Amino acid sequence: MKVRLTAEQLEECKVLGAKRDPGRNDHNTGGDRKEDNYLGYVGEMAFEEWTGLPMRREGPDPGWDFEVGDITIDVKTTKYDHPHYLILNERKAPADIYLQCTFDGETVRFIGWVSKVAILMRGHWKLMEVKVGDVTTKRVNWVYRLSETYSVIRLKDWIDGLTSEP
Repeated sequence: MKVRLTAEQLEECKVLGAKRDPGRNDHNTGGDRKEDNYLGYVGEMAFEEWTGLPMRREGPDPGWDFEVGDITIDVKTTKYDHPHYLILNERKAPADIYLQCTFDGETVRFIGWVSKVAILMRGHWKLMEVKVGDVTTKRVNWVYRLSETYSVIRLKDWIDGLTSEP
């Protein structure tokens, strides 16, 4: 599934990304936090466009981006065309569902999703080097194969079932 965002939506993502907590999301672009925040908002904006769920535009980042009833969803966005893994840079996985997508500068492509339970049961820890500015550090990340994720259409059908009027 692909979603193309308008120039206005991309500009809104830049504005929102500039305001987000600069201490978070320093893993996608090698330390450019504003770019990381922009990239995160692009994925979230595309998910909002596709599902109709409201995107969080204010306040601190609680570790997830969307709520459907009691279920939380975190959208992970990368610039890499063909990522092989969903990588979580948290020691614990705060969201219930993780959705991986890519952004090529114009279009967001949703790849797959997985539950926190599956990550904790079938994912693994990996020590990774992360460069932030001129400093390279090591940290442990959750790693999960994207080939083992579920169809995004299945997630959308589930969301539609929960949010539609009877």
